[in-house]
Amino acid sequence: MQLRLAAGNQIIQADQQGTLDARTTNGVHFRCPAIPVEDLQADIILGLPWLIEQQAVIDLTRGCIHIGREQRQTIHFCRPTPSKTAPAPPLDCSTIPMGNGDWTDDQRRELLRALQEFPELFEEGGAVATTATVRHTIRLKDETPVRVPQYRYTPEKKRIIAEQVERMLAANVIRPSHSSYSSPVVIVPKKNGEPRFCVDFRRLNDRTHDEASPLPPIHEALRDLGAASVFSTLDLRNGYWQVELDENSKPLTAFTTPDGAAYEFQVMPFGLKGAPTTFQKLMVQDVLVGHINNFAIAYLHDIIIFSHTPEEHRRHLRLVFERLSQHGLRLNWNKCKFASNSLDYLGHMVTSTGNHPQTAHVSAITNAEVPKRTRAVPGHCQLAPRLHPGMLRVTGPADRPINHEETLQVDPGG
Repeated sequence: MQLRLAAGNQIIQADQQGTLDARTTNGVHFRCPAIPVEDLQADIILGLPWLIEQQAVIDLTRGCIHIGREQRQTIHFCRPTPSKTAPAPPLDCSTIPMGNGDWTDDQRRELLRALQEFPELFEEGGAVATTATVRHTIRLKDETPVRVPQYRYTPEKKRIIAEQVERMLAANVIRPSHSSYSSPVVIVPKKNGEPRFCVDFRRLNDRTHDEASPLPPIHEALRDLGAASVFSTLDLRNGYWQVELDENSKPLTAFTTPDGAAYEFQVMPFGLKGAPTTFQKLMVQDVLVGHINNFAIAYLHDIIIFSHTPEEHRRHLRLVFERLSQHGLRLNWNKCKFASNSLDYLGHMVTSTGNHPQTAHVSAITNAEVPKRTRAVPGHCQLAPRLHPGMLRVTGPADRPINHEETLQVDPGG
């Protein structure tokens, strides 16, 4: 069989014809005649007969092709080009995000050498890196599809959604979907005021089985720091997105955008029931096994490393970096902080003398309005025992069964 190339008059010889048995990225299976040809520049060239048979419409503006006689689908052949993986930020002693530890120049240089041994941990740009250690599976109580109508969006929110979708497509976070599931998109502000793209998975979560391993209370985890005097905090880049979804779970995360397009997550999204447990197990049972509570604590996408001396701390950092590299995880350079002599974390201030509540949190309770109703007393005192030593002695009467006829007597002096 002779084939004439589209460019020029060159003719190539094809000696055989077979059948291509393939599946699209959207999961649609098809079979069609195919001619193997050596040295093609592309993986496959779609022939005119197949395009006609599939009633194909090529949309060059959006970089996609619409195909399918019975089940119509859209396949993107051109995405916003992901930036190639950028190298780690230039490392020198002046660029290390140091904490408040009083380290000498020699100690800083030793820390720099430890960081330079693992440049892959701080690579930026391109597709989101995912670990091969674990995949997240959504376990449903029943198979009834979840379909929640879209919310109403302002023109500004529509613009934000479109921008975020393009970015997530470029990073391989999402892909086009033809799922029977659909959850609505919500835009919520971050702490710094910037918009955050989220999907409201509450209805899906209602249909999802509970996980057996709840997260540990952070104040309990911080007790294991003992008399440590050197602390570093590491932030895992993109958090949950570093965990891939099980293939059968991806369609369950589908969402619809204001323009009517549908997408589904390829990685574990935020707001999904079971996602915190999966990530916590990954860090504790796989990535940092053997290091947890010895010199490392993992709480979701944060890692705390604690040591007694700078020399010991550098060794501990190397051990953690090795594990992160082995499991293909990435760190957010801008949110890491190295070599502090105190740890300010989730309302706690940890130093070599122990774990202390932050002044602002103590003041919030101390200056709170005195409860006027009996039912409000237990809730008012709930946090106090952890913040004020001996507080249980003072609030003990509030733990008795509520008697609305009883006058509650509390001695402020203990």
